[in-house]
This record gives sequence, C-alpha cells and structure tokens, in this order.
Amino acid sequence: MTLFQGPAHLVRWAALALSIVTTASGAEWQPNRRPAEPRTLPAVGAKPLTAEPTKTGILVRNPRAERGEPEFALLDSYGRVKRYVEGSERVSLDSYVGQQVRILHDTGKTLLASQLELPLSSTRRSATNQGDAQQTAHFSNPRSRRRLVRLAAEEIPTTEKAPIVLEDVLTEEEKRGAAMSVEQLPPMEGELPHEVMSGPMMHDGPSYDGAAYGPEMSGEFVEDEYIPYGEGGCPHCQSGQCQGGGCRGGLCGLGSRWGGGGCSCGRCQNDVDYLSCCPGSRGRFYGRAEYLLWWFDEMYIPPLVTGSTVTNNEGVLGLPGTTILYGDEGILGGSRNGLRFTFGMFLDQQRDIALQADYLFFETESESFTAGGLNGNPIVGRPFFDLVPLADDDPIVFGRPQERAEQVNFPGGLEGDVTVTSRSEFESLGIHLRKGICCKQWCQPCGCDQCSGQITSGGGRGVSRIDFLAGYRYLRLYESVNIVEDLNEIQTPANTYIVWDGFSTSNVFHGADLGFQWSWEYPRWGFEFLSKLALGSNRQRAYVNGATRFSDDPNAAEGGLLALSSNIGTYERNQFAVVPEIGARTFYRLTPRLRATAGYTLMYFSNVIRPGDQIVRDINGTLVPAADLPTVDVDRPLFPWRTTDLFAHGLNVGLDYRF
Repeated sequence: MTLFQGPAHLVRWAALALSIVTTASGAEWQPNRRPAEPRTLPAVGAKPLTAEPTKTGILVRNPRAERGEPEFALLDSYGRVKRYVEGSERVSLDSYVGQQVRILHDTGKTLLASQLELPLSSTRRSATNQGDAQQTAHFSNPRSRRRLVRLAAEEIPTTEKAPIVLEDVLTEEEKRGAAMSVEQLPPMEGELPHEVMSGPMMHDGPSYDGAAYGPEMSGEFVEDEYIPYGEGGCPHCQSGQCQGGGCRGGLCGLGSRWGGGGCSCGRCQNDVDYLSCCPGSRGRFYGRAEYLLWWFDEMYIPPLVTGSTVTNNEGVLGLPGTTILYGDEGILGGSRNGLRFTFGMFLDQQRDIALQADYLFFETESESFTAGGLNGNPIVGRPFFDLVPLADDDPIVFGRPQERAEQVNFPGGLEGDVTVTSRSEFESLGIHLRKGICCKQWCQPCGCDQCSGQITSGGGRGVSRIDFLAGYRYLRLYESVNIVEDLNEIQTPANTYIVWDGFSTSNVFHGADLGFQWSWEYPRWGFEFLSKLALGSNRQRAYVNGATRFSDDPNAAEGGLLALSSNIGTYERNQFAVVPEIGARTFYRLTPRLRATAGYTLMYFSNVIRPGDQIVRDINGTLVPAADLPTVDVDRPLFPWRTTDLFAHGLNVGLDYRF
C-alpha cells in the first residue's frame, strides 16, 4: 500500500496527527484530576485575560428588583447607573456591594455575574468554595504588584479543565505578599477615582449597610440617572491612619450619621444625610412653620382729644390750661404676634427646581382710648381749626380762622365721653419658582465640583448653596381710626347726641418678586440668608365717613366733626411700590430631617396710605351738623392723599422638616 499519494494525502496525515495530540492533551485536564506539577503564574506584563477596554463600576443593589428588574447595578463615580447585573445562586454578590468591580465582557445594558471580575480579600479567600468559581491571578499593569481576583464565572463550563487553585500554585512568600496587597489595590487602567464606597448611604427608601440606591432607579438603561451617595465619607483614607472602633478595612465614613465617621481619620469627614451637593440630597418636599414677633412703624394721628383745667376753656389748643389727652403721637407701634408657613416641592430629580409658597399673617393690633365725665367735670373737648368761625356768636359775622374745640364734657353745657379706637391688619402671600444655581461642598481632602450640583468624590464637612427665586408677591395692609362721642345736654338730659367720624385705609400690593437665598450647612448647625425685592402696583383705597344722630330725629345727619360732607367718600388709586425683604436665619438639626430655626427679618413697604395721615383738622365749622349754623360755601376739609412708608421687622422661631 502506498502511504504517500501526493500533497493532498500529506495534508490529511498532518490533520490526523494534530487531532491525536489535542486529544491526548485534553485528557490531562479531565475533572477531578490534577497536573503532575504545580503550574506557575504568568510573568509580570503578560497579556490580560481580556483584550477588551477596561471598564469598572461600583456594585450596588437595585431597590426595584422586586418589580422584576435585575438585582444589582453598576454606578460610575457620580452615582449614575451604567449597567444592570443579574444575580447568581452559585456566587453571592452581596459581599461585594459597595466595591469596585471590573467588567470582563461588556454586552450592553444588562450583564451576567459571569461577566464581572470581583476583588478577593484575604478573609474571603479562605472561605471561598473552590467548586463554585474559577480563580486566577491577573496582572493588568506592569507597575502594579500582584492582586488576587475572583472571576464570577459559575456559568462558564468547567468540564474541559479543572479549576486552578491559587493556594497550590503560589509559594508561601507569594501568598503573604498577595494577602498584604489585596487590602489596598493599586489603580487599574480606566478605573474610577475611588476603589471602595463604604458606609451606610442615605436615600428615600430602605437603607442598607455599604450600599446606596436612588429613589428614581428605572428598569430602562439611562446614561445619566443619578443615585445619591448620601452618607459615605471620603473613600481614600490611607491605611493605618484610622484609629478607634468601627474602622473597616482602613476606610473612613462608617460611623454615625452625625459624626466624622466610625474611626478618627485626619483626611476624611462624613457626608451627613442632606449635607452634600449630590443630586437628590434635599428631599422631595419641605415645610416650615414659624412664630413671628414683629414690630411695625407707628401711625401718626393729630390731636384728637384735649382737656382743660380752666373753667372758660373748652380744651382749645394754645390756651392756658389745655392738655392733649390723646393724639399728636404715634399709635399701633407695639409688638405683634404672627405666624408664617412655608411649603415647597422639588420638581426634578436633581432637586434643583422647586415650587414654593409662603404665607404670613399677624393678629389684629388694636388700641382704644376713652375720656369723659359727669356734669361737665373734668373738661374734655375735641380740638379743630375753624376756617370760618362766627364772630361774637353773630350768625352773619365771621371772624378770622382760629383754634377751637367741640364740647364733650363741659360745666353747664354737655356731659358725656369720647372714645377713639384704632386697628391694623397685615398679611402677605408669595408663590415662587426656586432654582438652584450654585452648590459648593467643602471637602477634606476630596475635590468637589463648584456650582455644578455634582460631587466628584464622597465626603465633606460643609455645603453652601445659592438659590434664585422668582415669583409673585401679595401684601395687604388694612387700618382704621374711629372717633365716637356719646353726649347729652346737662340742662335737658333728654336731648342726646351721637357723633361719629370714621377713617380707614387699605393697601393691596401685587408684584413680581425676585431674590436670592444663600445657605451654609454643617452636620448640626447652619445659616441662611435671604434677600428679595418685589416691584409692582399698590392699590390704595381710603374710606371717610361721618354721621350725627339726635335723639329727636331717627335719621342720622351726614357728617361728624372731622368727617364732613366735603371729604366724605371713597378714594382709590394705583401707585408704584417696592417691597424689599432681608432675612437671616440660623438652625440646629434635631434629626436628619427636622431642624429648629431662629432668625430675624426686615421688610419695607413703600408708598402706603394710613388713616391717621388722612385726618385733617382744618374744617368749615358751618358744615358741622351739631352746630346748626347757616352754611358757608367753603369746601373744608378736603381729602389730602398723604402717603408714607412702612417698616416691619422682628424675630422668627420655628421648625422645618424635609421629606
């Protein structure tokens, strides 16, 4: 038989020989068989297990796994979901939550556990079931030392070759060196800025030790979906610098939510609850209730009630013995109690845009004065300036304008009393759109992005925010002064008189409100400064009325003493006004969500009208109904349209809550 029949037969013989060699080689790696001699690790600089670009991420649990989504997810350094990971029954990924893992083979949105390379610590190495996973040593960087890794490869067929047992191929010296280096792995090419994310991380849902989840994780792959880190601390604490209990693996940020971590490390500070620039760190809703103790500018009123110690003096200003009993002073200037409520809701996931409303009001401030007597003692009168006085009581002869007084309680004339009451009401409403424009976090030593709303590394000891506010402002100021005389004739007690003068004003402001709010927070204490300016229209309204009623006439006559037919009526107009507001507030955090606050506020309201300024003492005496004189055609008093400014300031104490 001829063995060589040309080139074709030569090729067939070569293929047959190669098949025999391959089969014999494969027999050496049957399951439960060991090589004759221990295998050695590849040399430093050997080709990595995968030629794909290195990709890494932080492994966290997916809080929406109950909805059928993958059990785990991978985050980047900003807390954004990059990939989802399906869990495995054979290899538990729970112990690796919060650590950085490598993606061996990236296939898109959802990965299998077999596509991950997990770090293997010295404590975990001894407890690892050799039949569950394939173990190997991998050198990805010529400058780095050996590192031990665990391949989550339970889904890779293991029938072709028996698993490599690292304990069998490493010398005792290599094992000790590998165990020391695994505590702090050198950076791999393409790794994120931090190696391990430690500490209980805060969010709106359940909290898990060593993991963080965002309240808005979606089953769809979203490139920029945020998961706030919350309380985690700086992850780069150097080994050996931490002391005290609670220090895990040489890492900081594992202590209480108030302190600087479970261990004392000079390089790290804890990121406490809302104390960060992380998206979502401010909660969805917030509210505040405050008790207000404010003071308002006094309202000036002219002399309204006088007294006299001289028998022939009815209380005329300027004459000997006359004293001012009420008026020529400011009233309604005492402290006022009030309440202010603020409520807001953030409209976006980053918590940068919120709709906010606030309402404040005060109890009605009132004041009352009464003077009078019996049988004309003591002498009480109401002063006025008469522009057309009668000369020597001659009904057709008039003298020069002069100070005079109307009798209230005078010997031989009238007896009675006069009562002056005044009141004031104030309230304000605001609706604003709040936009975060800057957030700066003080980190030590971690670097933070300023005015970006993001944090490049965990940890920090203080956070500063600037928010811009734009919206609508409403204010209402209502005040009134009423003067009532209750009189009767001494000689004829049946003849009685009721004289009433009423003055009231209303200021209603509608305008655009712009402002800034700056806040600085530390774990327990914080400070907030508010500056706003409202520009708009003030609708001014004034009401003047008066009447006199005699006992023998059921119909009241128009006019009292200072409110007569010449000025009685309703007056209104629109005027431009500005309402700036400045406030400062400090707070103390009672719980992560509840804070006690105390502060001071100063508010200014321009171009307002107040009733005391609209009272005019220059009158035409012949228009007074009780005088019963021929009328002289002189229109006095007239409505003056006097305006002023209003300052309000005071203390605020309250509680605010975020949820």
